Amino acid sequence: MDLRFLLTFLFCSVSWIFFWEVRWKKGKENQIEEWIQGHGLSEFKYLFEDVQTLEELSLSILTRLEDVVREKRRWRDIAEAHIQLLRDFAFQEWLCSQSLEHYYH
Repeated sequence: MDLRFLLTFLFCSVSWIFFWEVRWKKGKENQIEEWIQGHGLSEFKYLFEDVQTLEELSLSILTRLEDVVREKRRWRDIAEAHIQLLRDFAFQEWLCSQSLEHYYH
């Protein structure tokens, strides 16, 4: 009888701790999710999959987003340079077709 009581008590204690641990973790995940959505950063959610708390998020968000923004700027600069190159090429072709290629500099 004492062994059964002890095992039941142990099982209930472990279950209770597990329940609160899961509930606490879900609460923290919901806080992080709400913060990300509230600030319009849903497209960057993949960057924060390993973050456990808002405190960790606040410490790591700038460096993680900085890398993404820098990369996006780099691609935007490349795209703008490519568009400018196409415009210059089209303008040069137009000048050649009008026999005005000497105006291209």
